Amino acid sequence: MLWRSFFLAAATAVASVPAVDFNLPCKDVAQTEKYAAQIDATAKTFKVRSFAQTFDQDKEVWHEVKAIQEVAGTGAAVYLNDANIPVAAFFTLQTESGDWILDVAYYYRLDGSLAKRHEHLNTFFGNLTVLRDAFFDCKGVKYHSTIDYLDLKTRKPVKPGPEFIDEPAPDYPAIQRLPFYPLLRKK
Repeated sequence: MLWRSFFLAAATAVASVPAVDFNLPCKDVAQTEKYAAQIDATAKTFKVRSFAQTFDQDKEVWHEVKAIQEVAGTGAAVYLNDANIPVAAFFTLQTESGDWILDVAYYYRLDGSLAKRHEHLNTFFGNLTVLRDAFFDCKGVKYHSTIDYLDLKTRKPVKPGPEFIDEPAPDYPAIQRLPFYPLLRKK
């Protein structure tokens, strides 16, 4: 009886997760925000592939790993929809010293074009949290962006001082530009 109750509860929970509407217009901030929120809300329903960055004689090399939690430095997780099409990539970039950490979420349309990039930088260079959102049309042109600077401890808005060193996210305007894209195509 306990198993039956668990199964019904699990089935109800899965059934109540809203489906992602992958028909995203080229220029609509509200629809793009909704799209990204749907992907975030349904994250557990996607197939996930994880990748880690290493270096071989100063050359960047990417490897597939079982889970993003295995990655100590720079890593990424890619969410694939039911048709095995990548719809989002989540990166964590950081220094070995821990001076800064940057989490970046890239949300892609079904045609592979970037719809939104969300950045969350925590840095001791200026003791700031920087939140950035950028929205891109179907041709990869940025049409809207926001940026907020917050005190690292209080989370209150501040202006960056001269000690602030920015660490912007890498530019991946299409799925095919991800550094590990050849690995994505192998499975």
